[in-house]
Amino acid sequence: MSGLSISVVTVTYNASAALPALIESLRMQTDLQFEWVVVDGGSSDSTVDLIKASGIRALRLISEPDYGIYDALNKAVRLVHTDFYLVLGADDTLAPAAIQNFRAVAQQADFIAASVRTSQGQLLEPMTGSVWKHGGNAIVSSHAVGTLIRTDLHRLIGFYSNRFPNCADMFFVLTAVTRHRVRVVKADFVAGTFGTTGVSSRDRLCSLSDAFRIQIELGANRWQQLGLYIWRLARALLQ
Repeated sequence: MSGLSISVVTVTYNASAALPALIESLRMQTDLQFEWVVVDGGSSDSTVDLIKASGIRALRLISEPDYGIYDALNKAVRLVHTDFYLVLGADDTLAPAAIQNFRAVAQQADFIAASVRTSQGQLLEPMTGSVWKHGGNAIVSSHAVGTLIRTDLHRLIGFYSNRFPNCADMFFVLTAVTRHRVRVVKADFVAGTFGTTGVSSRDRLCSLSDAFRIQIELGANRWQQLGLYIWRLARALLQ
């Protein structure tokens, strides 16, 4: 691989319905100099067969039981030997020039934060809003699809915490920014589409609880955060 090296990291489990779109978006990249690291949780459908037949030239794949998405993601990160990595869920897709665009600005920062679109068409942009109100989404548009991460950060910060089953990525991002002053660059492009069928999107109550606990642990005003948590919880329950 020339220049700064990049891995795409994907965690899967019985994802055969979603994978073809992701695979096609990888195959259509204008810059194909990346490695695809896949950790599968022991799928019983055709997920593993689809990955093996993807045609991605640089592929690392393991398939074995895990203890949840962040346990699997930590396994994947440990397999990464490139300078940077980008997380893609099985229901995500990349814009054709995403890898090329990320590589063009990668040397400037520890996090490269691009915009993403949700599967409903909403545009999410990074570096907007306040951390006390929006948490990690005030810094990055989305951990998956929209954030290129310097792999060596895990030596400094550690891996994704199993204490936050839905939002360990938010804890990682906020810890990096608030406690280690990592360099974040806002990139002026849309990296792709973020799928909303994952656990963090479906289990909204757990995600709200995780976000509240993370803010308190990292020193946010507890009464302010409690008020936000109660308001968000009420909204979620009434929807």
